[in-house]
Amino acid sequence: MKLKIEPVWTYFDIIDNESESEDYDQVLRASGNFGRYQILTYFLIGLAIVFSAATSTEHIYATRKSPHRCFLPECGDVQNSANNFDPDWLGDKIPLRDGTTPEGCYTFKHLYGENDTRCFFTVDYFSPFVPCHQWVFNQTDKSIQNTFKIFCTEDEWKLEYVNSAKYVAPIVSFILLGVLIDSYGRQKVLAFALITVRVVAMLKSVMPSYESYLAFEIMESVANGGIYNIALIMACEFPSSNLRYLFGVGFAPLLKHIGFLMVTFVAMGLRNWQHTCWAINSPIAMVFVVYIWLLPESVRWLIVRGRLGDAKDQIFRLIGHNFLHVHQRLLRKIINWYNGCVDKCEEDFSEEPLNKTIYAALLSKQLVLRFFLCLIFSFMLQFVSFGLREHPPILPNFIDDYWRNVILWLMDVPGFFLAVLLNYYLSQPKSMGVMLFFCAFCNIANIFIPRANRGDYIYYTKLPLYIISRATISGAFATLHLTILELFPTKIRGTVFGFVTAFEQLSMLAPHLLSDFNKNHELDISLGIVAFVAAVAVVVFLPDTTEKPLPMTYVEAEEIGKWKRIPFDPAEYFKEHQDKSEVITWDEFTGSLSASAHQADEQSSMPAQTSEPRNEMRTLFELQLESFARNFSLNFRENYSNDDSEI
Repeated sequence: MKLKIEPVWTYFDIIDNESESEDYDQVLRASGNFGRYQILTYFLIGLAIVFSAATSTEHIYATRKSPHRCFLPECGDVQNSANNFDPDWLGDKIPLRDGTTPEGCYTFKHLYGENDTRCFFTVDYFSPFVPCHQWVFNQTDKSIQNTFKIFCTEDEWKLEYVNSAKYVAPIVSFILLGVLIDSYGRQKVLAFALITVRVVAMLKSVMPSYESYLAFEIMESVANGGIYNIALIMACEFPSSNLRYLFGVGFAPLLKHIGFLMVTFVAMGLRNWQHTCWAINSPIAMVFVVYIWLLPESVRWLIVRGRLGDAKDQIFRLIGHNFLHVHQRLLRKIINWYNGCVDKCEEDFSEEPLNKTIYAALLSKQLVLRFFLCLIFSFMLQFVSFGLREHPPILPNFIDDYWRNVILWLMDVPGFFLAVLLNYYLSQPKSMGVMLFFCAFCNIANIFIPRANRGDYIYYTKLPLYIISRATISGAFATLHLTILELFPTKIRGTVFGFVTAFEQLSMLAPHLLSDFNKNHELDISLGIVAFVAAVAVVVFLPDTTEKPLPMTYVEAEEIGKWKRIPFDPAEYFKEHQDKSEVITWDEFTGSLSASAHQADEQSSMPAQTSEPRNEMRTLFELQLESFARNFSLNFRENYSNDDSEI
């Protein structure tokens, strides 16, 4: 029988230092998997994720196009006041697109010449229109379109240029910050990036021209793009292997979407891009300064960089926060056991340059093959994910852009809970395969639903299929990111993940190639086929990393997929450490307990003259219990003798 809840004392003699990663996992479990120390750490990491996500999507509302028409004072429009955007005379003075929407920058010709101040215009769609230089807006939203006077068609490319820059600039950030965190540490780079983003964002909001605004927008994207990657890596490196999936596929992606929702509600309430920028940056700017002192460095990174003294201090701090009333003998055993682990690590790790580390990784055929597999799978999942995001179903007309974004982002959230549930019962490749299969099924099913106009009941049958597709691809994507982090050693984890996510960002362009061909379901077919192929491929080619320790060395990374960790069994432990003639194992003890209880039930229904055998049976059971307790106590005293010379 294998215990699901393992007592703290069992972690010191499970494995005789099989690997540094397993040793550190055992220290984490013995010191408290999730205590006050971890709560503070994950609060700081979560705060960084939320505000990084908010900053990355703030441009959606800053570049929002405001419906506008020409300002006509001769027809009753008043300067600096609320004017009627849709007056009765609108169609006689301003050309209408599609019969309803006024042209934003043109009017008809004046009937009596350009200098005429009367409200008389020639309704002639075949003559050239007259441009205007003042405008009336349909709503109170203020975007950079209002601030920098980007109104007419010949200037609206500037708005799209900002959106394009927000997609391209993070590619540099992913790679740059990934290399920096492997060289200088996760905590320092994260704190520096968070502070830089806040400062640049505040300066961006007061820029006097479009060109200077765009320059600061690009700088902000470069500093902010890789923050989520750093936070995700730290969230996966702090817990032990049995809790890592909770933070990798549940905690981090969920907080990222909370950041998306936060900036949406802030923008909806303020309706001003500058005020929104100040609201999500200025209050928190000074908070991130304390990350330099409060946020702990990753112990795994400290160990592989040879900073063993700092790593030891982190472990002591963790124990001090989580076990303030721990027994002194148990604490002494933890300290001495970890000192032995540190002595072993001194022979294996050193602070060598990152280029030598990457060169050593390139010599491993298995790691190189694994890297290209991760690139391929990331491209496939990003293709499906971005294709679904860029081509959502048309929602009812009463839902504005703000609530539309809220609804679409909420569709991803069930996928994270589904991923946590599947990762609990299945291996990570199998859980990805299940979610991708359902995503493929829903995309293919769209082909067989006839087209209908909005409002028809058949039209809304597509919405549940879209929600399932979007939720499952989001959960599969989160699981893939966690798996990528688990496949590579600590020394190059940030660099590898940076290159993979940069390639993902480039793959966002692929769904646009099919956007003009969706009339005959080409996009649905493409997304379904890619999702199905990915579902099969991840199960076949990706090694299972479920509940395995994060690799610190190349040897440990290469061993993933070759061996399987054997969980601790108390019965096996007693067989190896005690004389078999004197030990009653856990299985024997529980077996005798069940047999005795069964016999007791049988004897209870017998007449009174059978009470003597029952007393003999009870005596045998008590002797077995006493023997088991005695051997258990002897074993505990042997392993935890109070030896003051150990410290």
